[in-house]
Amino acid sequence: MKKFSAISLFSGCGGMDVGFEEAGFNIVWAIDHDYWSCKTYQKNFGKKILNKDIIQIDFSNVPDCDIILGGFPCQDFSLIWKKVGIHGQRGDLYRHFVRAIHEKQPKIFVAENVKGLLSANNGKAIEQITSDFSKEGYKIFPNVVNFADYGVPQFRERLIIIGIRNDIETSFLLPKKTHGPNCLQPHITAGEALKNVHKIKENSERQKIMKKTETMLS
Repeated sequence: MKKFSAISLFSGCGGMDVGFEEAGFNIVWAIDHDYWSCKTYQKNFGKKILNKDIIQIDFSNVPDCDIILGGFPCQDFSLIWKKVGIHGQRGDLYRHFVRAIHEKQPKIFVAENVKGLLSANNGKAIEQITSDFSKEGYKIFPNVVNFADYGVPQFRERLIIIGIRNDIETSFLLPKKTHGPNCLQPHITAGEALKNVHKIKENSERQKIMKKTETMLS
């Protein structure tokens, strides 16, 4: 069975990549501008990640791939920030995701962002972003996903944008929910997920935090 190849953009410490690797994909190249995120990534995935600003990347020198994945920066779309959208310094970085797709023409891409992207710039941001992806020759499938419905112990809603190249005759449907009401399993609580976590030494070291923060955490 063929192992599909992927390149990872805005990789961080590899939270998205680990899911793809466990699903059988081969991550052949990754990039992130943050030094410590890259050091963490290397500990878990090896030295395939490049610690560099994506603006500087010539994607013609990047390995070919079947899929491009990544979570382009979300702060300018977040409901808890000023939400300047695509006009912000970080909101504009999605264009380098588009640039990678233009150069590599993968079969599929998966882009992740906050739910707030749907309402940023009065809906113009998502309209512009999906239009830019579409112009590269892709069918676009945006979906808001609550990861708690798939076994994650947190009500975490994210926008997942799937792009499938136009010459591939298929569409995308969200997988059936596995957890929650009307499912075989209930939502997993944070308490269940963190049971016995205090027994792990690395999770129990003292931290220098303010008393106010300590009270809130308790």
